[in-house]
Amino acid sequence: MVAQVKSQRSSQIGSQSTLANGFGFCLPQKSALRFKQKLSNRMAQRLKAASDNTVIQALAFRLEKCNQDENLWVAEDLHTNDGECYPARGNLGSCRSRFCSQCVSKSARINAKIADYVFNKLNRAYRRYVVLTMPDDSLSHLSLLKQRKVFYKAWDLLIESDWWRDNVRGVVRCDEFTVKLGRKNLYHYHSNLLLDCGFLAILRLRQQWAKYLKKSYEYYKHYDIEWDCPTKDGLPDVYIKRIVSKVNDVKKEISREKVIAELCKYATKPQDWKDVPVEDIIEIAELPRFPRMFDLTGSCKTIAKGIRRKPPQNAVNSPENVVNEQDNYCSNLNHSTYVHTKPLSVPKIDASSNHFGRPPPKPKQKSWYRRLRDNEITLEQYKIEHSFSLERIIRFRKIQLRQRYPFATFQTLDGQSF
Repeated sequence: MVAQVKSQRSSQIGSQSTLANGFGFCLPQKSALRFKQKLSNRMAQRLKAASDNTVIQALAFRLEKCNQDENLWVAEDLHTNDGECYPARGNLGSCRSRFCSQCVSKSARINAKIADYVFNKLNRAYRRYVVLTMPDDSLSHLSLLKQRKVFYKAWDLLIESDWWRDNVRGVVRCDEFTVKLGRKNLYHYHSNLLLDCGFLAILRLRQQWAKYLKKSYEYYKHYDIEWDCPTKDGLPDVYIKRIVSKVNDVKKEISREKVIAELCKYATKPQDWKDVPVEDIIEIAELPRFPRMFDLTGSCKTIAKGIRRKPPQNAVNSPENVVNEQDNYCSNLNHSTYVHTKPLSVPKIDASSNHFGRPPPKPKQKSWYRRLRDNEITLEQYKIEHSFSLERIIRFRKIQLRQRYPFATFQTLDGQSF
């Protein structure tokens, strides 16, 4: 009898805590959102204190708005195409900043899908995992972006060489820099590669990589850098690992899951931003766009196009292939051979149209970065404009999520369900 009472009390306490905290198995999702929210808000506060520049202040404001409770959601019972249910989390509006942990994790998930698709399509005998590094002790006085320029110049020269074209058909590349305290150079910049190639001799690859690194050092000699490789043979460290299902030797083998994870990492770990000097953060924040860290070339780029390929659309709009009822009215008709001719009609030619009879294209609107940089709008005006735009995006995204997952239960971090 006592055991029954205790079990009833424990079940009541458990149900009360579940109601107080949200959904049952969505608690890990909420914890992950809170952790990323804390990192992003800490970065926003650091940007605010770093500079009075209008662009940097606007970037900090975008970070805060992207990580507010009204913009972050958790859900349960989302379903895949196969009908499997799973919990999820995300943000409704996106600031698309490299400093935002929420937006970076979203791009990492997209890159993971692309890398996994390409990995499965490649021939098993021609898959290689390679890591390229460079002797970075001589670059310790350079900022992060300048070190990246040195690395990327050598990479451009390598992939344009005849030796590379003769041996490598395609590449999935992910650049990464890690922040390590206590080293002469704070940053360790390297590149993770998935190669579609045949056999590659590691000594030959190291020689080619060292050749073009020296040319890059010579190209950027105005940075006051000199080639100095501390290894025994004077060549930079390069790692080639076999991709296997079961890893027995960590130094020579790597698993498929580990390859995908390495290819889809963030540019840096979110916790590492607190160790990056303020000067480097300001230099990165003032860029109109962060450099591309994930890229595909050659055969891998051709394969990746298949993941975005849409099925061909028929001219006859039947109820089975209706996408939007506002544009295709055949769903309200009794027959399926109705052709909606409105998009096929040619507009009348007038003085404001070009010679094809189409209206002139709309002028491309400047980005928020350029408008603030060119002083076309003040910071306060931009804050009002961005807040209003984000509210519209949040309402629209809620409608989209409800339509896509009609049986799922969504909740924002402020406790509102939708």
